[in-house]
Amino acid sequence: SETSGAISVFARDQLTGALTQLAASSGCVSQTGTDGACVDGRALGGAGGIEVSADGAFVYVASFGSDAVATFARDPGTGALAQLPGTDGCLSETGNGGSCLGGTALDRARSLSLSPDGSSLYVAAETSDAIAVLSRNGTTGTPSRSHTRNVTGATSSTVVTLSSAAEATAVTSTRITM
Repeated sequence: SETSGAISVFARDQLTGALTQLAASSGCVSQTGTDGACVDGRALGGAGGIEVSADGAFVYVASFGSDAVATFARDPGTGALAQLPGTDGCLSETGNGGSCLGGTALDRARSLSLSPDGSSLYVAAETSDAIAVLSRNGTTGTPSRSHTRNVTGATSSTVVTLSSAAEATAVTSTRITM
């Protein structure tokens, strides 16, 4: 959550839709590890927006407090998350002291969305007033710096949503739709 710097991990019953949080530390990942209650993660301060790849193998988290995108591999059998190692595990505005790959236009990253083909990850960053467009390796899940798109007339960009065809873009001061 945005205040705890953590993400919770649930299993979903395919028949009923009921959610059950995974047991023990598999049930959450946090910026601090929460004294062993959660798996320790990086760049999760203000964790908010979450996107899952179409194949379910990777999870991306926009973290406004860390000015970052954190990247996790997802176990297909259990749903448990493991942050990718080294700088593959996060991309941040500042590089977070070398623990993340440095990026641009991620200042207060709020929301993200994958392109329909999974090759690009779009990140709305509130203070940057921009959309960071990241290239994504479909095999490793790792996003990398690509380019940014400043949003003229839009301030406090907080949501990016792609249409299924990703053909049109509409922008408001608090919502970005592509």
